[in-house]
Amino acid sequence: MPYSPRRQVTDPAAGPTLRDRLYGSFPYQWTLGRRAPASLEAPPADPWPPEPARARSIVETGVLPIPGGGEVPLADGPWPSGTDQLSLALHCHRFGWLRDLCDDDDPAARAAARHMIGRWIAHHGRYDPLPWRPDVGGPRIAHWLYAHDRLNTGAAAEFGPAIMASLIRQARHLRRVAARTAGTPGAFAAALGLVAAGLALPRMGRCLDAGLALLDREAQRQILPDGGHPARSPALLLDVLRSLVEARAVLTASHAEVPAAVLNAIDRIAPALRGHLLGDGTLARFNGGTESRASDIAALLDAAGARGRALSHAPHSGFQRLIAGRTVIVVEAGPPPPPGADFAAHAGTLSLEMSAGRNRLIVNCGAHPHPENPWNQALRATAAHSTLVVDDTHSSELRDPGGIGRRRPDNVPSQRHEQDRSVLVECAHDGYEAAFGLIHRRRLYLAGDGGDLRGEDVLDGFGGRRFAVRFHLHPRVQVSMVEGGQAALLKPPSGAGWRFQGDGGAVGLEDSLYMDADGDSHRSRQLVIAGPLTGRGARIKWRLHKLGG
Repeated sequence: MPYSPRRQVTDPAAGPTLRDRLYGSFPYQWTLGRRAPASLEAPPADPWPPEPARARSIVETGVLPIPGGGEVPLADGPWPSGTDQLSLALHCHRFGWLRDLCDDDDPAARAAARHMIGRWIAHHGRYDPLPWRPDVGGPRIAHWLYAHDRLNTGAAAEFGPAIMASLIRQARHLRRVAARTAGTPGAFAAALGLVAAGLALPRMGRCLDAGLALLDREAQRQILPDGGHPARSPALLLDVLRSLVEARAVLTASHAEVPAAVLNAIDRIAPALRGHLLGDGTLARFNGGTESRASDIAALLDAAGARGRALSHAPHSGFQRLIAGRTVIVVEAGPPPPPGADFAAHAGTLSLEMSAGRNRLIVNCGAHPHPENPWNQALRATAAHSTLVVDDTHSSELRDPGGIGRRRPDNVPSQRHEQDRSVLVECAHDGYEAAFGLIHRRRLYLAGDGGDLRGEDVLDGFGGRRFAVRFHLHPRVQVSMVEGGQAALLKPPSGAGWRFQGDGGAVGLEDSLYMDADGDSHRSRQLVIAGPLTGRGARIKWRLHKLGG
């Protein structure tokens, strides 16, 4: 089954499906069993450290803050479980925050965690479509098992049997439905829960077998030869690597064999992920991804243990990385994700992001961290990316609320040439051919010292009325027009300034916005080279030169 996160979500407005009615029925619930084992066989250790400061905040306020904005009161229930609050629901029901409440030195935090688990069992302990989704239930099972021994320290007598009975029921259901995640990134999260349950819960060896088989199959199926993922989102690739590294850690700690496909996938993903990093250690933002915290990325790559260098050319997932001196440029030089993997896809073909030292200079507008947020449809537009736009038309047909239509770039070749530390990348796409008879070609040259970037955008063909080449600037970059409006000076927060020049159209300065990883939008500016199309195509040249370099 191809990748499509929405296929795993039941829309409450549409009513329960036949499968939902089956899973919620008394006969099915009876098959999950109610007897609880007295103890775990081998409690798995959580491979990630807690953040006690977050636990104190949760205990003091009784509210769970959601990454990207929002909060949910955890003392009561039920919790959000609909697609209208999808991000809140996923964060709550996956229980990743539980590790922060299970500090050995904080009895109050552990008591709060036990209360919240009890409320979850009371309200969601029977089948509920979204909370029991396999890519949601898998992480929850793992987090409950990681925290099991600490949660039972000082607990009332009835708490242990209640959580064990719920774990058994959830694990049995997960084993039966995990195959529905095949071909999706959620398969790795589901497999993690199966592996943890199979290792820790008595007489649940079938869960371990199913989890190992799912890990092995999906690592071979989903991870491309260059380490990328078909969805072509650096942020999604980060999540996949986290699930794989966590599953490897759980298996290794239990002296269980790790599938070779998992080890190979980790070794391939790590260099690919490094290839998406800009100078500040955060991710370039393509296809629905946010920048993510540099410290989290560094910790994950360290835990992965794969020492391969950052990939400069990812031919299968379609990215180019130019690096010279302290300048880094990442280019989306591949076609949009294929059908089924394109729900979060943006129309940003040939767009780029650029950093100088630890300063981001050129960016894409990004994405809101909550996929259901209305901002995301606007941020998918070609005009929200640092690339060329024809007649304010997307280079790919964008469907609402997600996915790419039939009109999309099919032919996106790219070539790379390196000499004396200088890099030249040549790429093109045919996304405007059907509508306007135009091919967009982009050439990028980065000098060996990293202080001189030269670009050329060419439109081959005879259609269209107007073009605009957009360069969205990071909000912390100050910009001013000089030389009668044909050049601009860019001043990042630190380091040298940069001079921008354009030729082949009028250079202008327009408003833009930047969406950060917390879901906050920031006012920013964009440089635009624009002009008419007169039936002969266009050739636009531009240059970014470091001052004093």
